[in-house]
Amino acid sequence: MKWFKKSDDWRYYSLFNKGFPPPSGTVAQEVFQKGMSYYGDDRTQQIWKNDWFEVKNDEPEIKFYEYCLYVPSLNYMISAIWEKGNITSFLNQ
Repeated sequence: MKWFKKSDDWRYYSLFNKGFPPPSGTVAQEVFQKGMSYYGDDRTQQIWKNDWFEVKNDEPEIKFYEYCLYVPSLNYMISAIWEKGNITSFLNQ
């Protein structure tokens, strides 16, 4: 992983570490480690907050969503991660 960009109002602390592979349990990890790809309605996958972000011990499991755009010929991927909402509104911005 090379970089991380967050919106100004993002309040979570990332587990992201430059130079390391994507965290276990993430869609990005499935793409790079297992060669998996999602298409059509399956492009948006449910993940858990603690897959990408630090959580406090007393925090309940929170559903997050991850969408990956992968370019195999360049071995390049961008993951969009969000807490709630609709990927359509994200992609139409």
